[in-house]
Amino acid sequence: MMGTLHLNVVALLLGLTGCGFSAATDVTGSDTGAGTLSSTTAGSSSGGSGGGGTSGTTGSSSTTSFVDVDGDGVSPDDGDCDDRDADVFPGQIDTCDGVDSDCDGEIDEDAEDWTEPAEPGAAVELDPPTVDPEQLVEGLLYSDLDVDVYAFELEDHWSSLYTLDITLDNIPTDATYRLTVEPPGGNTAVEYGTGRIGVTFDDEVWDDTDAGWWTVTVDSLGGADCSQSYWLEIVFDDDWF
Repeated sequence: MMGTLHLNVVALLLGLTGCGFSAATDVTGSDTGAGTLSSTTAGSSSGGSGGGGTSGTTGSSSTTSFVDVDGDGVSPDDGDCDDRDADVFPGQIDTCDGVDSDCDGEIDEDAEDWTEPAEPGAAVELDPPTVDPEQLVEGLLYSDLDVDVYAFELEDHWSSLYTLDITLDNIPTDATYRLTVEPPGGNTAVEYGTGRIGVTFDDEVWDDTDAGWWTVTVDSLGGADCSQSYWLEIVFDDDWF
């Protein structure tokens, strides 16, 4: 009996071994990539299969392209914001076409603008109204981000009375432009609209607080068109008594 039982136990063990049972294994992130989120390009593998196999490529690779698709000499990795258009790349002249051609976040800022001062934020100095009582300046807003600033010096004597008309004309039909005039003594005037807008200043007797530098600012509240210039007109009428 003992001998027969021993043989049966051995046969049973051999039968279990033949069924392919194996010891349980711990599955970790390093085995399969489980629990790890990484950005990989198409075609990379993230782990082996089977009993405890080693993983494949696990390192992440950048999705930024080094390929210059449009052939303009600049790839997306070098700053090309539209690699489908060979006329768009950093350093390009951003002319009046409604496109950010130089990839700097602004549109058409290099459109022809003969009123822009050499130094950003500076004012274009105009002839004093007392020297040039009627003057017309042609300007341009290349986009809603553009701001044109003008300045002139006004002479105001206690014995004179003047009327100063400042008009902004030829504003694009679909745009709203704002005209802001700041005298040195305060009383800033603001007008906005389309087509033609303007402000008028009337001098007061014995008041010369308006003497000094005046600032005129033209900007857009929407719809600026770099293909259409505006006209800034300044008319000065001075009476002495």
